[in-house]
Amino acid sequence: MVSYAAWAIRDIIGMGTIFYGPPTLAMAANSPDEAKRTFYAAQMVLPFAVQGIVTTPHLLGYDFYNSPSSTWRQRLAFVKKDFGKNLALRILRQGPAFSLGTLSNHTLRTYIHSRGARGGLRGARGCDSGARRGVITANTAHCARL
Repeated sequence: MVSYAAWAIRDIIGMGTIFYGPPTLAMAANSPDEAKRTFYAAQMVLPFAVQGIVTTPHLLGYDFYNSPSSTWRQRLAFVKKDFGKNLALRILRQGPAFSLGTLSNHTLRTYIHSRGARGGLRGARGCDSGARRGVITANTAHCARL
């Protein structure tokens, strides 16, 4: 059970930093241009930087699961021994997905939402098909606004 708590801490810190950090930093900017630059810079840097913090609970979770009778001294030795290679692998795996991937998703969503507000993507959101037939979908409220 302790291992799940360690992994929950890892996920709360990691996802909180990755998804809430950039918009929060952008809100502190003085101008819209500065806010946009701050958002993009933070979204590129934070997913890589937070891996240095979340690798420790990640490894502790594995150690609690695989070696429940280890002492804290043994756990810390395990974390110290494997920290560097795990950090490198987590940066390679998580960094691009949550920096470039999140920015790509944000840009695409902004584009689609701007087109949807002008009525350009009604069919893509399911408004012309399901709503016309009386099918209640998650898009029904959105279709009524278009």
